[in-house]
Amino acid sequence: MSSYFWHIKFAKVMVEIAEDELDKNNYIAINSLLKAFEEIIDANSALFNLHFHEEPSIGWKNRIIWIKGKRLYYDWEKIINLINQFYQNKCEKYLEEIIFIVKKNICILEFNHNKTNDTT
Repeated sequence: MSSYFWHIKFAKVMVEIAEDELDKNNYIAINSLLKAFEEIIDANSALFNLHFHEEPSIGWKNRIIWIKGKRLYYDWEKIINLINQFYQNKCEKYLEEIIFIVKKNICILEFNHNKTNDTT
């Protein structure tokens, strides 16, 4: 199984954890959603044979540089903004919106990957 598929699989698991933790521990939910989005970035980059996790000390810096100008970057900024709003207001609606953004990106990534690899 390619690293793309492992990253997607891990992103989905992290979203499930976030959804399970919404009513229990919102901080675990936030952490899981951040990790899920990291995996989405890594899945996208794996399609271009880029692997940011190979150099953990500069991985995030390189991820952000790579996604700048892409749709992912705008969703990343929105997620960070929503997390800040959550910390200010302690309202779960912000976390639900983050879950929506993360799931949307998983769907887009899978759709584009399947469309690219569709041989029919």
